[in-house]
Amino acid sequence: MHLLTLNQHKLNKSLGFGYLTAGLTLAPATEAGYRSTCPYSGDCARVCLTHSGLYRMPTHIQARAERTRLYFYERKAFYTQLFKELDTFERKAQRQGLRPAVRLNLLSDIEAIGITVARQKPKLQCYDYTKLPPKFWDMSQPNYYRVYSFSERSRPADIQACISAGINIAVVFDLAKGGPLPVTIKLFQHTFQVLDGDQHDLRFKDSRRGSKSRVIGLRFKGTRSSMPKATGTFIQVTAI
Repeated sequence: MHLLTLNQHKLNKSLGFGYLTAGLTLAPATEAGYRSTCPYSGDCARVCLTHSGLYRMPTHIQARAERTRLYFYERKAFYTQLFKELDTFERKAQRQGLRPAVRLNLLSDIEAIGITVARQKPKLQCYDYTKLPPKFWDMSQPNYYRVYSFSERSRPADIQACISAGINIAVVFDLAKGGPLPVTIKLFQHTFQVLDGDQHDLRFKDSRRGSKSRVIGLRFKGTRSSMPKATGTFIQVTAI
């Protein structure tokens, strides 16, 4: 069983920008039956990507569960294998003349994994989306870039913290593939410019030091029938 994924549609878009991107896919929330891997999950759990596409295949579910079990119950073995695979991944990127980047939480939200990898590999670009409020972030590793994911659990103080620190905010919209994103959006009385987050997954390229916070607009990727379960909570309505 491999821990890292190197062939995923969103990650593959990075190739056009000179990056080879890998991702770690653990089971989201309590899917694997262990402790939650997403401490701030909410309505998103009902419409998670695991309910659509290849993520629903039994082999994928089993692989996520085994990776998650390894993390919770064989932590040393988990990191030994993860760093071995990361070394191989970095060499592959070098051979292809690409820069390596890794997203440590494709479906989960465990900050400790990102911090551990970023600390041990300070030259490797690590990044994630997270629902963990910025006030709780460990900011000790500059090579670990994160975007705050807006949800029904977000509070005005969380958005203000993003503004104060120049952190971008990911927002899911009720749009199908190719649907036009709004130019701006208001979150708790603050207006943000909206960037198209579906063009690539290299979130660390969206911002420069000292820049204003912007919203990273993402179109809903789950099944259309599941969208009403979360529309108006963490999924933002763009049309009446």
